[in-house]
Amino acid sequence: MKKLLLLAIALLLASPCFSAYAPDEILVGFKPNVITLAQGISSVQEQNINADSVIKLNKKLNAIKIEKLIKNAVSPKEKIKYLSTGKTIEVPDMSLIYKISLPKNSDVQAVCDEYKKDPNVSYAHPNYIIKAFLTPNDTKYANQWGLAKIDAPTAWDITTGENAVTVAVIDTGADYNHEDLVGKIIQGENYIAKGTPPLDDNGHGTHIAGIIAAVANNSKGVAGVNWGARILAIKVLDSHGGGLTSNAAEGIHEAVTKGAKIINLSWGDDVSSNTLENAVNYAYAQGVLVVAAAGNENTSSMVYPAAYTNVMCVAATDQNDKWSVWGIGSASNYGTWVDISAPGTSIYSTYLSNSYTNLNGTSMATPFVAGVASLLFSRKPTWTPDQLRARIEENCDNIDSLNPGKEGQLGKGRINMPKTIGIPRAQISSPSSGDYVKGEIAISGYADGLDFEKYSIYIGSGSSPSSYRTLYSSTSQVVNGTLFSFNTTATNDGTHTIKLESVSNTPYTVEASVVIHIDNAPPIAEITSPQTLTSAEGTISIKGSASDENIDYYLLEYSQDNLTFVKISSSSSSLTNGDLGSWNTSGLKGKYYIRLTVKDKANSTSRCSIELTLNNSPTTVVESGGITKSSPNPFNPNTQSEAYFSYTLTENSDVAIFLFSINGELIWKNNYLAGQDGGKAQANLVPWNGRSQYGNTVENGVYIYKITAKSGGAVKILTSGKIIVLRN
Repeated sequence: MKKLLLLAIALLLASPCFSAYAPDEILVGFKPNVITLAQGISSVQEQNINADSVIKLNKKLNAIKIEKLIKNAVSPKEKIKYLSTGKTIEVPDMSLIYKISLPKNSDVQAVCDEYKKDPNVSYAHPNYIIKAFLTPNDTKYANQWGLAKIDAPTAWDITTGENAVTVAVIDTGADYNHEDLVGKIIQGENYIAKGTPPLDDNGHGTHIAGIIAAVANNSKGVAGVNWGARILAIKVLDSHGGGLTSNAAEGIHEAVTKGAKIINLSWGDDVSSNTLENAVNYAYAQGVLVVAAAGNENTSSMVYPAAYTNVMCVAATDQNDKWSVWGIGSASNYGTWVDISAPGTSIYSTYLSNSYTNLNGTSMATPFVAGVASLLFSRKPTWTPDQLRARIEENCDNIDSLNPGKEGQLGKGRINMPKTIGIPRAQISSPSSGDYVKGEIAISGYADGLDFEKYSIYIGSGSSPSSYRTLYSSTSQVVNGTLFSFNTTATNDGTHTIKLESVSNTPYTVEASVVIHIDNAPPIAEITSPQTLTSAEGTISIKGSASDENIDYYLLEYSQDNLTFVKISSSSSSLTNGDLGSWNTSGLKGKYYIRLTVKDKANSTSRCSIELTLNNSPTTVVESGGITKSSPNPFNPNTQSEAYFSYTLTENSDVAIFLFSINGELIWKNNYLAGQDGGKAQANLVPWNGRSQYGNTVENGVYIYKITAKSGGAVKILTSGKIIVLRN
């Protein structure tokens, strides 16, 4: 029989014992009308059984005792429940579950198999043992860091849980005399020692109760997530943290009947049980959210009840939003079956005998989620479990980037308390702080919340305005959309702050702001010398203005056809009545154009151009000055992106570079026009990417390059050499 695992990492002396079950008893789900019992009667006699095959089977297998598992369970009035979300669920009939006691040393699995064969039986399985998931840690470091991580203080500005909500902690019981739990505990049943109070003799349940609802503002100990919640303590686990599936099912049924709206299950097992699944489905059908721990075995294998469809499964994270690891083989379980994560490393909370301690485990992570769920329910008491769960999951913080290898396996993310319980959201996604803008811009982002009332957009002068004026207000929520279309031309150029206020009817206000620079004035682009339609030769000094208060750059270029331009100079500095650049026109003749482009940071562009006639005498000789070489040499195209040919020309000239194989086959060729990069009267550095003219990477070997230029009306070989290609 399986042990319900207390989901804090198991104590060394009480380690998880998966696939274990109670000896000499089984749980059986009979079909309707197979057994008839009067109200208040739980023990089954032969005359109560309406199926001969079951009577014969009981005798054959020597069934000692048959009793209704949940004594006060009755058949549900609604067999199918239609939820407000549009979903339907079959309501489990908990009155059909029975516990059968067997002779000592019975083969429990074989008996189950026999019962399963009977057509009057829905299911039969061992009474699995469940175990708490916890690991003690008495370092006391960073007390209650978990509340800060989920941003509880911000959420408490909205609500601390004024409307009392009952959260069932079905566990090892609770120390209801603890100074930080006095008045917070409702005593449920003790299924370990029936007829006695559910006093905790392990510490696990007390620790969980404190995380959820420890008394706040009492100058003692710790604060719970939900200050107004009450804890229904139901004991189904013993002093070692172990218990039976049968007791767990009874405890869940009790929690529902006593009005709990949230159930915390910090235990589990690696084998699914029909009885346990029926119990959690019954709670779900009655509008109760069940939250359960994923387990601490460092595995992606499913653990139950956490992995059931209608249960919210919680993994554990540490102070850095990393997947919790507590030791060798001891870490939070993970997988696509996990729904959400919460703090579960070194969590400080209430413990036995008025003490406090740190514990590790998904057991500790689960009550953070249960506490937030109860706080949300106090604000939205008509919501279904699906609505509560969706709200929590959709408003968590994604932590995939912090957990490589575990992406999508720690649920939707780590729980975020204020976002979940309805703090309004105010977020400007565009423009960004520091942006330069002009004309009409879209102010985009988020303005929404659980109890949203309105949002407003304001603008103020400077980066720290003393006052603001209203640009726009709306009562409609915006989720990743346009908040307002802002015509910046109605505002003076300069630095301004845009502020967004999002308000809920709590009331609570959240602000966001960005600092922008409005620049509707176009930049100045002016060439004052040389004058357009004049003649020039040699090196020309080009003067003028390229200015703007928020200049991005200016670019000075020339062209022979007024279509393809070659850079002369550029700068990111504003210039007024100064030298824009010098242009060596040697070797060039005929009509040319000079163009000046100035762009500012608001993306405004101004441009001017002039036309010149160049009268340079034809060059008779072009020489290659300085050292001509290729580098690197040898060249490895697999590890080096490019090799370079470097050479210096004495005049602007049309240049061609040829690359031949050792056998004289043309491998690659490129042309460079006079005055362009590669054809300038200066040092030139032109690249080759190691590929042929057809785009293929060339083979290893020795290649011959030749550099030619037009010189005196003819083509002249300036230089030649070898380059070695050596690929790894």
